[in-house]
Amino acid sequence: LSRRQRQMCIRDRQSIGEAYFFRAWMYWERYKELGDFPIIENVLPDEKEPLLEASVRQPRNKVARFILADLDKAIAHLPVDSRKGKNGLNKACAQLFRARVALFEGTWLKYHKGTALVPGGPGWPGDASLLGSFDIDSEISYFLGEAISSSKPVADAVVNDLVENTCLLYTSD
Repeated sequence: LSRRQRQMCIRDRQSIGEAYFFRAWMYWERYKELGDFPIIENVLPDEKEPLLEASVRQPRNKVARFILADLDKAIAHLPVDSRKGKNGLNKACAQLFRARVALFEGTWLKYHKGTALVPGGPGWPGDASLLGSFDIDSEISYFLGEAISSSKPVADAVVNDLVENTCLLYTSD
């Protein structure tokens, strides 16, 4: 490939990564508000039956896993340093966002366990057949573990850039 072709491939990869990032962001906004939410991965025809089939609300943990999967794809495509400097998306942005989503779902499940707000909980209004083999404790562990594993590379990358805490307070005298 020529240099120009290689540059185009890099731009295309970053654009694809950004698209996955922003789809995850849009799902994140709806997920925070609604919890259980339909997952749409393909363009649907403008026909009643396929639209009705696709509009089935998925359990919140599946929606969170879908968001994490989109962020995994974004991380795979985004560069370490954006070509737009500090104004562009990069791997660290997607990793930190992924950690945020995982931490949110893990703590949500932990602190709402045993209520109708959590999939499979008593009085949960969702479709139990969509849960499969759902175990809330393993879901909590999964999401909290993903939060740690997503944030660790970013924290490890900046450890030398941090200023040592001397515990001294600075005042303007």
